[in-house]
Amino acid sequence: MARRQLTNGPKAASLRQADGSWSVFDKETGLPMEASGRRLIGLTRKDADDIAAQLNAAFIDHISDTNLEQ
Repeated sequence: MARRQLTNGPKAASLRQADGSWSVFDKETGLPMEASGRRLIGLTRKDADDIAAQLNAAFIDHISDTNLEQ
């Protein structure tokens, strides 16, 4: 079974918007990320940083689990 190639590292990052709010964006696409059907925009810096860290931790856990299956 072929697997989709994932990035080598975490892909979520917080970014300050022109209006002063913060978003969580995908470093591969440059687009805002979504969680539970909600675009992660219009956030406080703390929320954006926290969410990006959680998404990156989940990504690393996923990569670790995938590597164990091989």
